[in-house]
Amino acid sequence: DITFPQLQRSPSETEAEYQERARKFLQDTAQDIAENISKGVLLHFEGTQVEFKEVSASAGGLKEVLQTIEKWLIEGAKGQPALLGFSEGYTETWATVSLHIFVSQLKNYQRLVERFLEYVYKLHLTLRGYDVSDVNVSFAEPPDFRVKEKEEVIKLRAESIATLLQAGVISAEEARKLLEEVL
Repeated sequence: DITFPQLQRSPSETEAEYQERARKFLQDTAQDIAENISKGVLLHFEGTQVEFKEVSASAGGLKEVLQTIEKWLIEGAKGQPALLGFSEGYTETWATVSLHIFVSQLKNYQRLVERFLEYVYKLHLTLRGYDVSDVNVSFAEPPDFRVKEKEEVIKLRAESIATLLQAGVISAEEARKLLEEVL
């Protein structure tokens, strides 16, 4: 807090003129103080009282406020807080859903980049004199985080095909075709 001595009013000055002069003085002084404090210096007139107060003593919930702001920023950018370490209150199911949302967003961005790169490469090759009908660019598939579940499904389907074959419901050729579809 900074307290300035009250400006002296001149005898010929009206109340409106005095208020305007005081307002201008405070605006100019506030700007000078802001510039100087950022440099680590505070110059003031005699009679000015400056009192610095500690912020941390009254900032009890600041951490929670900052975490909430960070989460809102992440969500505003279509991100998933659970993927960036904010795990309070998130279940494994929600984290899985969050991951799938992220992967689908990633694929959408990659598709845009693929089409752009294909266009640019094709244009570059055409300008170099190469007769190219098409250029294909592709990204590697994102990692699959449900490998165990998919393997169990394949195992169950293969077992059911084997059971049908042993029971004589399907022939060996039909079993081979069904297994190729499963695998």
